[in-house]
Amino acid sequence: MRKLLFASVAALLAACGQPAQPDGAQQQASAPAVFPNLNAASYRIEATITNPVSGQASNVVQYRSGSNLRMEMPGATVLINGETKEAVNLVTAGGRTVAMRVPLSNFDVGMQMQPEDVAAMALVGPCTGAGEIGSEWGRTNEAGSRSTGCLTADGILLKGTVDGKTTWETTSLARGPQDPALFSVPAGVQVMDLGGLAAKFGKAQ
Repeated sequence: MRKLLFASVAALLAACGQPAQPDGAQQQASAPAVFPNLNAASYRIEATITNPVSGQASNVVQYRSGSNLRMEMPGATVLINGETKEAVNLVTAGGRTVAMRVPLSNFDVGMQMQPEDVAAMALVGPCTGAGEIGSEWGRTNEAGSRSTGCLTADGILLKGTVDGKTTWETTSLARGPQDPALFSVPAGVQVMDLGGLAAKFGKAQ
């Protein structure tokens, strides 16, 4: 599920805008085919992530503010800092919260799409989701797997698919400033640096 989460996250994010207007479809059709900026939106969304293999679905709540992201899912919360390129996993068990810091490079799919990834995205056409009008973008990787994402003009992922199977579906969306505290480790919670531990174990081998 972690791979699925970050694969989905890697396909979202951008500059804050106004809700789509009734004539948005006409405006969309005349807009230039430019992939949305995925780094500056401020919003709160609720979504469902579905594993395309097992079909297992999980509900998530995502908060975005600039380059900061918070993902709340059953059993864990992930905080991502786009500037430091670090992720912190918050896990609560037995009434105790544990925080683990991991560099984004340690994940199979990083938060930021590389220029070559964006260049490979092709505009498919208009799409809708969560009461919004967006544009569907798609790409086929070297293995022949087809991925698509329905994105708003300000870079919010409404729906994502892998080989025709829905992996991400936004069910509600509210734009606006978010509380900075949402993107910080709670006071009193010690952070374990797993990246540092991995480096130490590597040297010991």
